[in-house]
Amino acid sequence: MIGGLFRLAALLGNRSVRVWEWHEADILKPRLPNDPDWYSYAEELPRLTFSGWQLAHAIAKADFLNLKNPLLPGLAFLLQSASLVATSSANLRVVDNITGVLNDFALTSYNGRIAQGISLLFANKCGYIFAGHLASDPAVPKNAKAADFIFEDGARHRMILESKGSFSQNANEPTKVKTILKAALERQVKPWLRKISPPATKGFATLTCIRGISQLEDSALIFVDPPGQRGDEPISFEDSWVRRRNYAVVQCYGSSGQRRTLAGRNRSGAEIGSVADLSSWQIQDRCRADLGSVWDFRFSRIRN
Repeated sequence: MIGGLFRLAALLGNRSVRVWEWHEADILKPRLPNDPDWYSYAEELPRLTFSGWQLAHAIAKADFLNLKNPLLPGLAFLLQSASLVATSSANLRVVDNITGVLNDFALTSYNGRIAQGISLLFANKCGYIFAGHLASDPAVPKNAKAADFIFEDGARHRMILESKGSFSQNANEPTKVKTILKAALERQVKPWLRKISPPATKGFATLTCIRGISQLEDSALIFVDPPGQRGDEPISFEDSWVRRRNYAVVQCYGSSGQRRTLAGRNRSGAEIGSVADLSSWQIQDRCRADLGSVWDFRFSRIRN
């Protein structure tokens, strides 16, 4: 019991993953040459660093379509991870025998949840605020191959993201990575850049590879991001769609008086009636977490 509590506390510390970018032109090539060199196609960017709670909070946001309180779902993920995530490594890693610990369904689910959480943290680092789930939205036809999420930046430019994950990619193998990202890009990202209105100006396909403790290669997030394109007959996701989801995120934090304080005035000085009238950039302006993460709002630090 005590050992488990120590492991849980250790999970709250900082971890990181390496970040690699592929160019769209290389991803869309029919095939790569034999024995391709990883460094000929992938450019390394600064590592993505996060705390255990930031990851747990991001996973809770990715899990739930209408999250009222991320505390218990986030804590549940940390409790589950106490015996699965290595606490001795600054790089996020899982135990070597994870395939012998979780059954196939649980392993796939756990892998996907970690990948989505890391992709949300990555998008946040790139300056985007989580706006909602695209693939699960009622406006999207059932069984449609859509990207996972919609984000927006401070200028209300939209971005969509499709997240993939793997525990089985022991090394950064160019051909395997290209195959996964190409399928996500062609089927779930590029078509939807021009299917939503207002259109997305950017899209990301990400692959998060989480490695075991004894594997040589660090865990990493690998991504490609084609520019947006305008198309015909788009599905409308108007500003109120974003605001409704912002309200669902914010309403779980603080009292009703604090939420009224959060709403306050917009940039032009006009009164904003409620949190539901805020856009993502206004929420970001007024809600900064102590850890610098958009996922952990603390109303004691709301800026007027």
